[in-house]
Amino acid sequence: MKKEYTFEFYGTKQQLLNKISSNILDNNFSNPKTFYIGEYMIYVTSDKIEFGIQRGGHSGGYWYIPAIEEFEDHLVLSGTIRYIGPEDNRGKASKVIGEIFFVLFIILLSPILLLFKIYELIDRIVRKISKKPKPITTEGKLFDLMVNKLGCITK
Repeated sequence: MKKEYTFEFYGTKQQLLNKISSNILDNNFSNPKTFYIGEYMIYVTSDKIEFGIQRGGHSGGYWYIPAIEEFEDHLVLSGTIRYIGPEDNRGKASKVIGEIFFVLFIILLSPILLLFKIYELIDRIVRKISKKPKPITTEGKLFDLMVNKLGCITK
């Protein structure tokens, strides 16, 4: 089950949109409803706001698409982080053949993958010894955008 994240923004929906537009670093002029704040992408429509918080591959990414409840003096945004990627329109036989080739490919490359796993283990040990910070997770990026950039508080 996916974890639900809830944030409060003290102000109206228009004030949130003003906060978003005041933080804009780059606007996609081909689509005036798409805004960029650093590495984050925000897509605004008349009824919802979608927050792209992390790229997730060739043409997919992780999105926080909250349900927005409006009260007199604040907004409550609650939703989950979802991966949204390209659709796979291949037939069943094509998918099975693709999976077979993928398994054969993994078997052939398993020695190299084993070396990468050994490297990751050594890297993890070195990080632990030197106490280097861990890379920011998708959840951490959501909190960075909502709390640090947009001024929301967690609920």
